Amino acid sequence: MEGIETWVELPIDRWPKHWVGKYRRPVVLLRIALYGHPDLGGLWETHCERMLITVGFIMPDPEGWPSVFFHPELKLLLVVYVDDFKMSGLKQSMSKGWELVGSRIDMDVPSDIGRYLGCDHVQELQVKLTVHDHPFAHLFDKSLPDPLARRPQQRRGLRTFGKLMHQKESTSDITVNQERDIMFQTKKLLMHVT
Repeated sequence: MEGIETWVELPIDRWPKHWVGKYRRPVVLLRIALYGHPDLGGLWETHCERMLITVGFIMPDPEGWPSVFFHPELKLLLVVYVDDFKMSGLKQSMSKGWELVGSRIDMDVPSDIGRYLGCDHVQELQVKLTVHDHPFAHLFDKSLPDPLARRPQQRRGLRTFGKLMHQKESTSDITVNQERDIMFQTKKLLMHVT
């Protein structure tokens, strides 16, 4: 195991027989389990990335979109948040994609879409997007322009966070109709991503 050396108290049901009666609360070096390790998140992220890359996924933009993977052959987009995986792509490629992921990462059987990152997701069939609608199109097809290169000049009051730009406003300045419109647009966008 990588990272900080970590020692843990071993539960009595995991003791070798010759330890019973000899020790009171033995500690052992943590070698396999990650739970309780101070570097848990980073170790899991590194392991997960390695395993997904091994089965053909690539990280199209690791700095701007960490934990987003694409399988160029199967045309699958995979988003990973800790131990939640959300995959989208061609219906005929999905089972092969999950099979590849499951061959390297111990996981439950994939279920229908539902709740993910606190949002209810819905499925739409026969959605057709143009190449330009794909958020990573310029990474795969170098003839397409980088959307960041076309970014309008920043105006006063606009702030950039990563690759998103938004108007700085307090929530009290947003009307109910504006809030509904924001929620509608976000839901519309998420339906095309998931």
